Amino acid sequence: MPQILINTCPAYDTVMQSSHAHPLRQAHHRSPSARSPAWRARVDSGRYGSLSEVVRAALHALEREEQALDAILKARVEEALADPASSIPQSDVFAALGAHSAKRSAKSDNA
Repeated sequence: MPQILINTCPAYDTVMQSSHAHPLRQAHHRSPSARSPAWRARVDSGRYGSLSEVVRAALHALEREEQALDAILKARVEEALADPASSIPQSDVFAALGAHSAKRSAKSDNA
């Protein structure tokens, strides 16, 4: 059985870790009242004139992130389609994915 390597995409990881890619990442899991100081501080600093400007900037940042991820995914698909290596049987892929998932689950359970 051929070895199936399951790894992350470095370009995707770079985009996801970028502070510019996720201006609201930390606020995502908090309640609306917890987010209020973040947008209010931006307005009070003069950086933005209103809440709508903060939201508009966040939406533009999200759009940039999505465009970057789309470009990365498109490049990865084109790279995969151009790869002259032989195809890997579906059963081997799913077995490797299952093993990878089990390993990650065990790792997070132990953390």
